[in-house]
Amino acid sequence: MSWDSYIDNLIAATTDHADRAGIIGKDGSQWTTAYGGKGIVLQGNEAAAIAQCFSSSNFQTFMASGVVMEGYQNTI
Repeated sequence: MSWDSYIDNLIAATTDHADRAGIIGKDGSQWTTAYGGKGIVLQGNEAAAIAQCFSSSNFQTFMASGVVMEGYQNTI
């Protein structure tokens, strides 16, 4: 089952604060695709790195250096 159509719901719920979204599993698998330019497509080990932080509930890496998505570093 594809979660792509749920991206529209995620974006709508942000009340115009986001124009793209993505869903990944705690195992690092990407559940959504590019979805017509609305989906975030993670590269290399980006999904695994994000999943590891959430699985361990240890966000020190995010707090120290930000989150890397689609090759870009996003600071929190």
